[in-house]
Amino acid sequence: MLSRRALLAGMSDTSRMADAHPARVYLTGHRQGAYVVSEERPDGSLVLTPDSSHRTRAADDFRRPLAQFLTSRQDSFPTSREALDAWGVALFDDESVAEFAMADVDGQHGFVALTNQRFIFLVRGRRSLRPLQQHSLRRLISVERRGRRGRAGLVITWQEGAPTVIESRDRAQLERLQTGLLAHKPA
Repeated sequence: MLSRRALLAGMSDTSRMADAHPARVYLTGHRQGAYVVSEERPDGSLVLTPDSSHRTRAADDFRRPLAQFLTSRQDSFPTSREALDAWGVALFDDESVAEFAMADVDGQHGFVALTNQRFIFLVRGRRSLRPLQQHSLRRLISVERRGRRGRAGLVITWQEGAPTVIESRDRAQLERLQTGLLAHKPA
C-alpha cells in the first residue's frame, strides 16, 4: 500500500515506470490547481506544468474541499464518517455510511452520502462542503430509474417536499444507491 503522501504527490514507483501516465499533483495557495510533473531533476526538484487533461475547472474547483481535507491529514485517508464530520454533518452513534459518491442532484454537482438512516447531499460552499439536502430514509416513498442522453438517473420521492433527482454517468453507482435506498424503504 502506498503512503498517503506518495499517493497524493503522484510519485509512486508505478507512476514513475509508466511514462504514458504522468504524475499529477494538486497545489493549494496562490498557485492553486492541478499540475503535471513534466520533469524530475537529479537534485529531486520537479518542474510542473498546468494539467490540461479532460478535467474541467469546475470539476477541479469542486474537488478542492476534498483535496484540502486529504492533504491536511498525515498518514491515512479519512473515513467517510470523518469527512462528513469535517463538513458539518454529525452522524448518530448507530449510523453508518453505506455509499459515498459524487453525483449531480437536482442539477447541482456534489457528494451523496447514503447512511443506514439518511440520504445526505453536500455541495460546495464558500470554504467547504455544506449539506444541501438531508432526508430520513423513513420518509422514503419510492425510487425510480430513468435515463437521458447518456446519463442515467434516479427519481426519489419523499413524504415531504419535491422529489430528488440524481444523475450520473456511472450506472453501477446509481444501481448501488438504488439498492441501498430500497433496502431501507419502509414497508
